[in-house]
Amino acid sequence: MLLTDPYADLMRERWIDISLQLQAAKQITYLYTTGEGAQFMTRKAALKKLQLSLNDFREAMHTKGNLSEGA
Repeated sequence: MLLTDPYADLMRERWIDISLQLQAAKQITYLYTTGEGAQFMTRKAALKKLQLSLNDFREAMHTKGNLSEGA
């Protein structure tokens, strides 16, 4: 009878899961590679990048809109 380390088995399974996820991520194709479409950022991505809550983000965009109207 061959004994295996359960932690090693768990880590091996986790590594396989991660490698499959990475392979799936590489298959994503983007519609736009240059120009304005390529620079577009979703609200969720902007919130994550700026590390803001949704309320703070809305307030910042409202303030930005008011500043650009007055200029």
